[in-house]
Amino acid sequence: MKTIAIICTLFTFVCCTNTKKQQKLTPIDLKSEIFDPLKYIVPKSTEAIIIDGLNNEAQWKSAPFTQSFIDIEGVKIPTYNTQAQML
Repeated sequence: MKTIAIICTLFTFVCCTNTKKQQKLTPIDLKSEIFDPLKYIVPKSTEAIIIDGLNNEAQWKSAPFTQSFIDIEGVKIPTYNTQAQML
């Protein structure tokens, strides 16, 4: 009985022990990874807008543009200046 207990203990120890080389963890500075996304106040349109890809309705003339879009990689400057209008 004592022998079975010793064998079970050794088996558990061998199976549960991580035999692989432990990797060294590198700390990450998350302050540089977290950002506050831009927020926009979108004016409500007073008249119906025809969704046709054209901005020839009068409401679009008063709709503000967003800031220029940035590259998703953060530091690269996009080739084209891209902005949006929202109503």
